[in-house]
Amino acid sequence: MGREHVHLLYIFLLCYQLQTIGAYNYQVGILYGENTQALEASTGGSLYKKLYNDAAQFIAEDNLIGDSDELRPSHYSPPDSQFVRNSHFETIRAVCNNMINGKDLYGIIIPDDMCDICGGGIGALIGDVYTPTFALDQAGGSNAFKMMPVEDDILEMLVGVINHFHWTDFIFLYDDDPAFSIMSAMLELSKDNGWQMIGYGLEDDLEAMFEDLKLKKVKNILFYCGFEENIIPVRDAAFKTGVMRDTYHWIFGNVGAPGLGQEDFLQTKLRQDGAFITRFKPENTAIQFSTTNPIPVSKWPYREKAAYDAMLTLAEAIKHHQDTNNGDRPESIPTCGSSKRSELIKDLTEINLEGLTGHLAFNAQGDRINYTINIYSGKDRHNILKAGQWTQSIESWEKRTRQTWPKPGNRLNMQPLRQSDNEAIKILCIEEPPFLFVRGRTRGTRQTGFQDFGYEGYIPELLEAIKKVMEDDGMDFTYKLELMSEGNYGRKDSVSGQWDGMIQELIEDDADVAAGALTLTSQREEAIDFTDHFMKSDIKILIKHPNFGVQEYPFAPVFPFHVGVWFSNLAALVVVTALLWAMARWNPYEWRQMYKRGETGQEEGDTFCIRNVFWYLWSTMMLQSYTRSPRSHSGRLLSSFWFYFVLCMVFLYGLNLDPFLKVSKNVLFIRSMGDLLKLEQTVHYGVVRHSPTYDFFKHSKDETLQTVWAQMATLDRDPFVARLRDGVRRVRRSNGRYALISEEKLLLWEANSWPCKLYVTGGTSTRIKYALAVPSGSPLRDQLTYAIRKLRAEGVLGKLEDKHWQGSQRCANQTMWEDDSMYSLNSNDLMGLYYIMAIGLVLSLIIFILDWVFSIVFPSEHKGGGRSFARPPPAQQPRRNDMDMDDYGAAAPPQPDQGGSKTDWI
Repeated sequence: MGREHVHLLYIFLLCYQLQTIGAYNYQVGILYGENTQALEASTGGSLYKKLYNDAAQFIAEDNLIGDSDELRPSHYSPPDSQFVRNSHFETIRAVCNNMINGKDLYGIIIPDDMCDICGGGIGALIGDVYTPTFALDQAGGSNAFKMMPVEDDILEMLVGVINHFHWTDFIFLYDDDPAFSIMSAMLELSKDNGWQMIGYGLEDDLEAMFEDLKLKKVKNILFYCGFEENIIPVRDAAFKTGVMRDTYHWIFGNVGAPGLGQEDFLQTKLRQDGAFITRFKPENTAIQFSTTNPIPVSKWPYREKAAYDAMLTLAEAIKHHQDTNNGDRPESIPTCGSSKRSELIKDLTEINLEGLTGHLAFNAQGDRINYTINIYSGKDRHNILKAGQWTQSIESWEKRTRQTWPKPGNRLNMQPLRQSDNEAIKILCIEEPPFLFVRGRTRGTRQTGFQDFGYEGYIPELLEAIKKVMEDDGMDFTYKLELMSEGNYGRKDSVSGQWDGMIQELIEDDADVAAGALTLTSQREEAIDFTDHFMKSDIKILIKHPNFGVQEYPFAPVFPFHVGVWFSNLAALVVVTALLWAMARWNPYEWRQMYKRGETGQEEGDTFCIRNVFWYLWSTMMLQSYTRSPRSHSGRLLSSFWFYFVLCMVFLYGLNLDPFLKVSKNVLFIRSMGDLLKLEQTVHYGVVRHSPTYDFFKHSKDETLQTVWAQMATLDRDPFVARLRDGVRRVRRSNGRYALISEEKLLLWEANSWPCKLYVTGGTSTRIKYALAVPSGSPLRDQLTYAIRKLRAEGVLGKLEDKHWQGSQRCANQTMWEDDSMYSLNSNDLMGLYYIMAIGLVLSLIIFILDWVFSIVFPSEHKGGGRSFARPPPAQQPRRNDMDMDDYGAAAPPQPDQGGSKTDWI
């Protein structure tokens, strides 16, 4: 080898030695707690130890510090015997003596599980005695650099989200500090925000705890914990006990909470019939980091990401210090409690970088700033939908994204739930006046459009009022209405157990809201959720108006007596007439025999001829007066019993006449469903098939209602109708023989529509509620409930109801006379009496004509002012001795026959 080559080799070795001498290892102390030490990677060894080593390798490979400089982790994992669980200061002493003192460290990283009783605050204590300290717990109010959002930011975000969802009652689940601290702060805010919050600490037996929570019937649960290890056990116990299934809404307050990603828990357990879940994830850019962990970075728990980011942050601070100090290295801090603060403190407050937990930046107090948290909300397969953002700094967000923050002055930007449509909230409706109808379109065809696309009625105006409330609170409530052509709110098949109609659309997440005459029932609540009701309605009865031709039998006034009674009474009249005539003809004390004896005139002698006997009995039956009564004892006795018979018949007839005259008004006096049984055969009644009223009767356990339900089919072979309008048509055509039982609000609309021949009656038998329906657990449940309650308090709901059920109806306002006449007798009820009177008038007119014709044909028989009998008067004979007695056989002085008449009254 030549001398030149030897010199080149010496130069190369010298340069290598100089480069080696220039390389520097920055030691960072890594502490472990009870849980972080126990977590093992799939390839063996401590998971966190491999995580820190991976971060160090990534920093070295990408030269994040400088050429040949490295950030080398110095691990300290004390054995179980050295974990101090009962004292803050003993824990600090153990860390300082065994980890920090005597070592040239440039920083330490403290996990959140160093001390069980420290409530996650050990990072704050150590951060005040050593700098720089990177705390993986809250460490609020200390000099530590917090890799977690501070408590105040977490509190503001949770309060904003809860108010966005308009929760009024919810359960706050917590384990220890800082969760207890946040729970206490929210409890103080509950009164100002109108919350009914229940704080509930985690118990050892989680399943028993959730069984107890189910009894509280609260469907909104906020869970925030200080230790991430509690999230998955709580999740599994809640799912097993049914508290993380349909109708529940969970908010997992921990940012980046593990075990809620779509690839694991959502796909395996919450794919169907799961709770509505709201969760938080840090916003970060798609940066590739070096790691040997087989689990994807996106599924790491927040603490693992924060630990990795702590290494990146320290490396960036060292690099920033070198760049701003001509390559000089910062000094290490070898002991706890040193009065000298690390030179890296200033650099840490000036750096900005992107990490696994989002944007990394700190203020002078070491608090995390300038980061953004994405909020995801949904259920089942829709849980990955982004529902909003919370940013720690609006100014930083606008500068970084070059956009304008949508909510000036509010760091929370929440979007309305649009689970089925990205553009607007999809609301299903059914055309059913007055709730909703489309101008100029025939019912039954499908039409989709926004709210101003020709829709009218109560529901469109209610939705517009709700929209105004939402927008006044800063929430976008753009929606669109979609009509269902089938017109089916939803019923459950008894065999398959599947729902159809609107309810099925909500179950399958193909719609966000169902609006209309949708009633709240326990069976439906098992499948979907309902808001607070916007209207109540009784179950009442629709009948033909009693004032409009409701009279099937015009001769109802004769109905108090059976036809057999009428013939019996006629037979009695004939028999009594014949008997009294016979007595009057042959009884020696009657008028006829007296005429023969010359004791009276011809007029008195003809008093009880066959014709006059009939009219005598008829006039007494009609309670009229008469000219002469029988003179004999037998005639008077027969008349007395006839009077008694007639009196009883007349009063029995009168007492039983009223029900037959008011037969069309019986339904008016129904005050309960049990009163329907009193109608018996007079009125048939039915309901709309598969309607709320149908279900009310069918599933009722009340004996009276079951009897009414059974009688429907007994009175009528087909008491049920397919649709409400079919039942209304049947009522109009039934002449009062059919009544439709349904919801009062629907019946009132039909009764108030032209022609005004229908009437709604019935007392308060049961009350049903109309509400908006949403998928189970949907946050729209509480948001819409908030708006409805506000509209009710402001009187808007009452005004809408009056407008659509009273203001525009032609038959809505009846006069007092029309209203009272429904309960009193009117001309329609007495039509049969008018018919009978008309028959009498016609018959009397016919007799008058016959008399007039007879007088013309036989004029000789009507001379002398009256018709005379063909029989000549008896010859004058001397009075016999037996005629010298009075009417009862007693002696009487003889009196001359003056040919006059004697009126005898009973």
